[in-house]
Amino acid sequence: MITGLFMGWTDPISKAWYPIQKMSKNADGYRTCYVNGVFDAIDASPNMRLLFEKKLIKPLEVKITKEIPSVFAQRMPIARPEDSVKELQFLNLPKHPIDPIAYASRSGGYSITDGYDIFPEVTADVNGDYHFYFLSRNLPDVGASIHEYIDNLSVGTILEFDRAGYLIHHSIILGKLPGYLVDILGHTRSIQIEVAKINSQIGWRYYHLLCHATVKSKSFTEAKYQQVLASVLSA
Repeated sequence: MITGLFMGWTDPISKAWYPIQKMSKNADGYRTCYVNGVFDAIDASPNMRLLFEKKLIKPLEVKITKEIPSVFAQRMPIARPEDSVKELQFLNLPKHPIDPIAYASRSGGYSITDGYDIFPEVTADVNGDYHFYFLSRNLPDVGASIHEYIDNLSVGTILEFDRAGYLIHHSIILGKLPGYLVDILGHTRSIQIEVAKINSQIGWRYYHLLCHATVKSKSFTEAKYQQVLASVLSA
């Protein structure tokens, strides 16, 4: 079950990745706050310092809205309904009813105009495992032979990965894990990746390979994923 969405950011120069915001929902509406990772991004990246100032990020500040905040909504099918039906099929999601939260959690919410991405906070299943679905990254940039190789994989095929997060099958690189899963790899190797869906014969190579990750331990418990507190802000 998805209990919230995080937003991450990748520095265009260093390619370092950081969690920066979180959105959840309760009876009051959609709650959005900054997480401590935004300070790591500001400290490390001149690019992020152009976008955010520490002094403007208020501790314990939560914005509550009745609708999904635009910073998240613009990465969901509610912003592009003309594309949603086809994309939901690529993501192995039902066409009706459209679930924008599930859509963003699988699509990653990427845009060619910025370095932001979206990923889910999920609860464990009865076995204590955490499940994430994602599109293999960087596939639009690989050669035709890699896409032909992907077409010959089967659903359920186990994929290997290296410490940098590259997906590998029989020494063939098949794209890369999203930033949040690369970050999880820094804390545990108890992760299994398998092929969830192959979207063959499509013009959008971005959607070619949908994967399923099973993580054996609770994720996003580190301080950088937690809401900004006054003590952190003044440190």
